[in-house]
Amino acid sequence: PVPRIAGCTLRVAPLSEMTTLRIGGPATIVTPGDEEGLRRALRELRASNVPYRLLGAGSNVLASDEGLEFVAVDVRRLRRLEFDGERVRVGAGVRLPGLVRRLADRGLGGLEYLVSVPGTAGGAVCRNAGRGREHDLWIGQHVERVELFDGERTRFLSAREMDFGHRHSTLLDNPGWAVVSVVLRLPRRPRSLCRARIRERLRLVRRSQDREHPNAGSVFLDAAGCRPWCGRRVGGVQWSPRIPNWLQNVEGGTFADAMTLIGMVNEEPEALELDVWS
Repeated sequence: PVPRIAGCTLRVAPLSEMTTLRIGGPATIVTPGDEEGLRRALRELRASNVPYRLLGAGSNVLASDEGLEFVAVDVRRLRRLEFDGERVRVGAGVRLPGLVRRLADRGLGGLEYLVSVPGTAGGAVCRNAGRGREHDLWIGQHVERVELFDGERTRFLSAREMDFGHRHSTLLDNPGWAVVSVVLRLPRRPRSLCRARIRERLRLVRRSQDREHPNAGSVFLDAAGCRPWCGRRVGGVQWSPRIPNWLQNVEGGTFADAMTLIGMVNEEPEALELDVWS
């Protein structure tokens, strides 16, 4: 049983409503109202021996249709946004498209390429969101400090201690740790330049991504080997016919459909960028 936690809401809802791939069965969801609520939730869940996972915008999650053996802790109400010159403290639940536009309004650049990512700041830090190895652009390059809660105490990690790499941070090795907030330090740029780069990024995305159906973006850390499977469909899920490594829910797709397609390309869990909840 999941305890009632002060400052948090508790409900059961299908994860298909909370993931961009629109797949996932019923889950118990705890939603803290603020940062202190998050600390209280994790502390009480640990004390009650209730396993949990952190859920942001659900843009990187493929969830089982059969329900979960753990609680999803929804961080989307952690929306703190505080500016101090070139520094900004960002709550874990702040959505990236809105964040990038708010930064542009302040003349702070460097993250315009994240305007197209339908995730949260916490998830972006966890996976070190960026444009890929060939562009050498990552959110970790602008991280000054990350505030975490491990279920018992608050930790403050520097960018070096976060061990940022390609789609990686130390948080992936410590899945019970939750991002509370992150302090970014960003370069001053003319607002007009920031906004022009945002428009440029959105034009590129319209040409280079396939947003026709619900999707979870890139599935594998390395897209090599995905191209031969473009257009392959199982049930209601398919690999995009246009974009390699891009999984789509075209019509009532299921967890089993998606896992079958993924297994056709690579069955190694460590090859996945997608977070599989089962």
